[in-house]
Amino acid sequence: MEKRLLNYSKKPEQPNDIQFIVGSSNGKDLYKKTHIFITKLIPNRVILNKNVYRITHIDERYHMDGFSLTTENDKVLYVRVFGYHPNCDPDTDIFCLPDFKKDIYLTKEYLDLIISNIQTYYLDNCYFNPTGRKLRYEKMQSMYVQLNK
Repeated sequence: MEKRLLNYSKKPEQPNDIQFIVGSSNGKDLYKKTHIFITKLIPNRVILNKNVYRITHIDERYHMDGFSLTTENDKVLYVRVFGYHPNCDPDTDIFCLPDFKKDIYLTKEYLDLIISNIQTYYLDNCYFNPTGRKLRYEKMQSMYVQLNK
C-alpha cells in the first residue's frame, strides 16, 4: 500500500469536506482497494432497547476523523473507523455491519448509509458504552416497528 494512504490523520481544509483517496495493494490482492474518506464525523443518534435517542452532548474524543472502506471487485468487504466508536472492534477498528450491509457494491447511496451508521451508536450490542459526562442523550419521538423474522 502506498505511504500516502497511511496518513489518514490529515484534516480537510474546510469542515465537512470529504477527502477521497483510493489505493490498491501490489501483487496478490489485485482487486482489493482501500477507499479513505477524511472528514469530521460526530455521532448524533443512539439506539438502545429499540428506542431512538438524540445525542445532546458527546465528548470530543468520540468525534471521528473519517473512515476507510476496503473493497474487492467493487464490493465492500469491511469498514474501518478513524476514532473511538462503540460498534468498532477495538483491536482492528473494523466497524460492525450486519450481514445484509456487507458484500454490496460501493455507490453514493451505500456511502450515505455507512456515514449514517457511523453517526449512530447501537448500544444494545457494542464493545463499550460511553457513559456519564462523555455521552448524554434524550429520547426522540419514534414509532416501534417489528418486522417478521
